[in-house]
Amino acid sequence: MLSIAPFDGHLGATVTGVDTSKPLSDGDFGQILAAIGRYGLVRFPDQKLTPEQQRAFSVRYGTVPPIRGRLAKFVAPG
Repeated sequence: MLSIAPFDGHLGATVTGVDTSKPLSDGDFGQILAAIGRYGLVRFPDQKLTPEQQRAFSVRYGTVPPIRGRLAKFVAPG
């Protein structure tokens, strides 16, 4: 079951109870999107995603801009 817990005294929240390597239900997607709007930042601890799974998860939230600079070496091709 999806759970969203705000950080104590800090920006953001932790999302648990969801497997981000699989497609999200519309309800879970909506709750996470609302949490992003409310907390500005969300984190998903203990997830194991391939680059393709991470791309599929991320693109549902909007366009993923190219990563440049020092972090570019950590990005999968394409």
